[in-house]
Amino acid sequence: LRFKPVDVALGAEVDVLADVTLARTRIIFDQAVAVGGAPAARARITCVCVDAETGRPRAPPDAVKDLFAE
Repeated sequence: LRFKPVDVALGAEVDVLADVTLARTRIIFDQAVAVGGAPAARARITCVCVDAETGRPRAPPDAVKDLFAE
């Protein structure tokens, strides 16, 4: 997570952008916030799917992949 303090006035335009990428064993969320066109925050969240029995990385289950299908 990275952020930069930005002065915000009541009624200022706030843009929130989000992107989801499915990788072999990961789900990656890229997010950004801009206030009045000025970048205010961004984050990359990586979720790794792990097999409960082996403890090894595995592909996300179909039910999870379906949540992010285009």
